[in-house]
Amino acid sequence: MYHLELDNRLHNSQHAKELCILVQQSSISGAIFDLALGEFSFLNLELWDEPLLPQVLEDKLKNWLSRHQQKFNQKFDQIFIGIDSPKFIVLPNTGIDILPAFQVLNTYHPSREIIATTVVEDDFNIHFSMAKSVWEMFNHHFEGKKFLFGDYGILKEVKFLPKDQNFLLAEINGHHLSLVYSERAHVAYYNQFEFQTKEDLLYYVALAYEELKLDRNFIPLLLYGLIEMESPLYQTLFGYVRNIRLAPGTPEYKASELLKETPPHFLNALLNLRK
Repeated sequence: MYHLELDNRLHNSQHAKELCILVQQSSISGAIFDLALGEFSFLNLELWDEPLLPQVLEDKLKNWLSRHQQKFNQKFDQIFIGIDSPKFIVLPNTGIDILPAFQVLNTYHPSREIIATTVVEDDFNIHFSMAKSVWEMFNHHFEGKKFLFGDYGILKEVKFLPKDQNFLLAEINGHHLSLVYSERAHVAYYNQFEFQTKEDLLYYVALAYEELKLDRNFIPLLLYGLIEMESPLYQTLFGYVRNIRLAPGTPEYKASELLKETPPHFLNALLNLRK
C-alpha cells in the first residue's frame, strides 16, 4: 500500500475551508483547502495494490473517516465528495428521462443504489450510481456536501488547458485508466478502463488515438495520477507516443507550500473536485 499524508499544523483553524474527498476502487484520498490563504493545508492518500471489492472498500472508508474524524470534524464552507463508479451514462442536458437511459447500459438496484448527477459542461451531464450504504455513510458524517462523479477532477482539468491546442489526457490510479480528449478546451471524448499489464494500458491509449483519428506525433498525451517517468508504464507509453508529458499543476497547487515536494500530476483528480 502507498500512503501519503501532509499536514500544515500551523494553519489557522478559524479560516474558512473547503473539503475534498475522493473514493476510487483502489484508493481513498482527502484534502482541505484554506480559502483565506488560497492553498491546501492538509492532504491524505491511501492507495492499494489492487482494486478492492465493494464491501472491503466500504470498510476501509469507514476506518479512514474514523481515523480523520478530528481533522474533518470542523465547519467547512463546501464539501465535495467524488465517487468512482463503473456504472455511468453521459447524456446531453436536454431533459432526457435519466433512469430508462441509465438502465440501457447499466444494471440498477434501487434498494441498494443511488443515482447522482454531475454537470460536466453546460451541454452534458454524467449520471452515475453509488452504493446507498456509502451515500448514508457520508450523510452521517457531513452536512452540506455535494457528490460528484469520481472522474470529475480529470474532466475539469480540460478547462485549464490552452484553447488553441488539443490533448489526450490519461489519469492512472492503480489499475484504473480514465481517458479524456480535450478539443479546444472542451471535453470531446471520455471513457474509463481497467487494465492489468503495461501492454493493456498501451492498448487502450492506442485505441483512443485510432478511434478518434488523432496523430500520435502531434496530439500530446498528458499523464495524471501516480505515474513517474522512470516507471515501466511511462516507458511503454513513450515507445508509442513521443509527445508525452507529465501534467502541470493548477494555480492552487503551485501556490500551496504544503505540496511543493509532491509532483503536480499526482493529485489533480482529488484537488480539482473544488468548484
